[in-house]
Amino acid sequence: MNCTNQKQAAMSTPTPRMSRARSSNPRRRAKPPSEKAQRSKGPVVYHRRGQQRLQTEIIPTPPAGSTQFAYTPEMSMQNIYRSLKLPRSSGTGSVTTKTELGLQVVHFFDYITYDAVAGGIPQDITSFWWDVAQNLFSNDVNATGDKMLTFNRVRRLELYALPVKGFATVGSGETPVDTNATGMYTVQFQVPGIESNESISNIPVDAALATNTQVTNVLPQIDTMWKKVGQANLDKTFMSGVVRPVFDKSDQCLFQISVRDPVSYDPYIPATEDNNLTIRFKVVLHVDNPIATTQESYLALFRNEDWGKPGLNQNGSAYPGTAPEYVQINLTGKLDKFR
Repeated sequence: MNCTNQKQAAMSTPTPRMSRARSSNPRRRAKPPSEKAQRSKGPVVYHRRGQQRLQTEIIPTPPAGSTQFAYTPEMSMQNIYRSLKLPRSSGTGSVTTKTELGLQVVHFFDYITYDAVAGGIPQDITSFWWDVAQNLFSNDVNATGDKMLTFNRVRRLELYALPVKGFATVGSGETPVDTNATGMYTVQFQVPGIESNESISNIPVDAALATNTQVTNVLPQIDTMWKKVGQANLDKTFMSGVVRPVFDKSDQCLFQISVRDPVSYDPYIPATEDNNLTIRFKVVLHVDNPIATTQESYLALFRNEDWGKPGLNQNGSAYPGTAPEYVQINLTGKLDKFR
């Protein structure tokens, strides 16, 4: 074989590549710092907290008279313990009542203008009042009123009206007609506010001012459905504190409505006792009900001598039955386990 062929064979023969030797243990631990590194950086203290490995570096205090920028003073073990973030359950004591209930209250009422005492004058403005000093989660039968009083706050609300059925007439003794113009009505909605922190009953000269106004025209329908005629977010309405809610002691006026004729602006329903029209409204209230600190539940403790008969007495006193006892209640979540 000549030199040319030998050169080509050498070039075509693959040369084995040197591969870097890898560690057989991929989870090998890092070597601890040397004594020289520890002297330069200071001692290192490791703390285990669950699966997390915390490292605290302690830098020794510089000698007196020397100036070192932003040096860290020496930390004692007490400071190291305080610097660790403790879990929630490691503190002393526990919190059992902290949350509040978010409730939805639905109420239906009929809008009328007749009042026998008014002398024929239509009482066309209806005000909706809500007592804030009530507890919708009261289960302590023996507690006094001061222990169960909570501020039952309405955060927001919606108001719906039921339209008049198509081709209906308004008035007494009228016959059906072939038009539904008389079935159209207008709902005026507003949330009253006051510029004083006193109630209207104490200061008669102060008048309620309109906030969250809404005017809705409701058309008659053959297949009726609820028509939203008002909504209000009371948190935003009274957030600034310039406008305050209207209170009469613990009763708060949430909203006011008036049903009017869209053409003449007269009261839509006449102030007669024998009118044949009633407009039904639906109110949806979103309420914050704090859980009172005093709660009771019916329970019992019974002592006997037989594991298999937890309610039977052999030689001791008879099972007395459950009785109300003081407990601490907290809301943990919304469940639908019975569906």
